[in-house]
Amino acid sequence: EGKTPLKVGKKYRLKLANQEVEVEVESITKVIDASSLDSSDDTLKEIKLNDVGEVILRTKEEIAFDTFRENQGTGRFVIVDGYDVTGGGIVNAAEKSVAETIQPSFVKDELVARGDLFDEFYYNVGNNEVAKSSSNHQVYAEGDAIPLTGESYTYPANFDVLVLRDKVSILIRDGKVDTIQALDDYKYTGAPLVNGRGFALYIANQEDLQNMLVSYDQLESSDYRKRVEFANRYYSFGRFRKVVFDFDYII
Repeated sequence: EGKTPLKVGKKYRLKLANQEVEVEVESITKVIDASSLDSSDDTLKEIKLNDVGEVILRTKEEIAFDTFRENQGTGRFVIVDGYDVTGGGIVNAAEKSVAETIQPSFVKDELVARGDLFDEFYYNVGNNEVAKSSSNHQVYAEGDAIPLTGESYTYPANFDVLVLRDKVSILIRDGKVDTIQALDDYKYTGAPLVNGRGFALYIANQEDLQNMLVSYDQLESSDYRKRVEFANRYYSFGRFRKVVFDFDYII
């Protein structure tokens, strides 16, 4: 572990592959004293310098990951406190509810990107509510064909996807995943742009792109007013998406 103890209830930043999210130490289930190799399963509140432990972490946002046994690149993480590395670890398992619902949409080596591009939006005339339905849980790699048309979305054969929260860009060409790359490596191509949820982006050139990325990096996850301002400035729901009227659907 790092210079300061890892404490239950404290919030940190977790870095896993290309993802970075806020995380809280929910509980510590075991600690091994590095000097004596003695283990403790008593009520544990912290992991001290040089000790090794098993912890349960709760992320503030959904992340894509594997167990270390399945994929070392997406199963290894670092915990950061401010500017200091507090510790590093590997993923042994996921809580059942999390493991069943969190899946990446695009994967290439250590790059993992969540995407809701293929979710459907329905207006239920029975209760007058709009809801989103997620039924496509496929993971796409370079060369895979994607569904360009659904009940409530239609994408062109060529477009670019910027998954801002995971810092990954995906180039779709002729209806297939052509390139998956880090967002830092992406340059404006002139193709239509959408974010990871399928909302069109108001971007007309490289300068617009850079300004948007700078603005996004300055957003705080808890500052909803700023996030709304950002969304209204850069996102358009209606260009490639619509809401379909229905009365019975499965979420």
